[in-house]
Parts: sequence; C-alpha cells; structure tokens
Amino acid sequence: MTHTVIIDPLEAELFERIKLLLFGVNLPVQRLEADVDDIGRFTAPDARSPQLRLVKAMPPLTPAAEAIVRAMIRSYGTELFQGGGANAALLAMIKAGPIIRTDCLDIGARRADAGACATAHRRVQPRF
Repeated sequence: MTHTVIIDPLEAELFERIKLLLFGVNLPVQRLEADVDDIGRFTAPDARSPQLRLVKAMPPLTPAAEAIVRAMIRSYGTELFQGGGANAALLAMIKAGPIIRTDCLDIGARRADAGACATAHRRVQPRF
C-alpha cells in the first residue's frame, strides 16, 4: 500500500507563488544552482531571459530547497506577504535562494573570501 501525502491547499498555493517569485525576480539565476537541478540549461543564449525560461518551465526545486520553502510556509503562512520580519525573511530567501553557500553564513569567521560572499548578497534589491 502506498502512502498518499495530503498537502494543505493554502500551502500548495503559497509554495507555487514563492517558486514564481524565486524564478521570476530580475537576479542572476545562478544563485539557484543549489536549488534547481542543472540550472545552466536556463542560461543558454536566446531571445528570452533566463528568468522567463525558468518561469515557463517551472522546474521542481531540489528536495532540500523544497523542504526549506515549505518550512517557511508552515511557520509563517500568509505573513510572508504582509511585511515585517516574515516578509524580510522571504525577500532574503528570494534574493539568495533557499540554499545559500554555507560559508557565507558563518558571519564570525575570518575568511579569505569574505568579500566574495558580501558581493554576492549585495546585488540588486528584488522589486515586486
């Protein structure tokens, strides 16, 4: 007997909305290389932007990235879109991707590549 997973309709709707924001924001799609398998297939030279290709294809997130997004939805729900701390967390996730480089998370450590991490996260502010 197989198990059927039942997902709350609101969670499913919010998940798809967040995926659309992740894929459609005008930021480099390479930031999602840990979140979408073979992200390079969306960066080939073409008349369409990589973001448009991602939105059209709506590829699945990797299991780890999906778990992170769903955990945010279960924790905050619609607060993610209402401003405040939950919205700030959503915007940060959209800007960096659900899975970011773990060496960039270690704020107190001294690293030779500290500048590279700071530069990667100071790109254009997403606007919705």
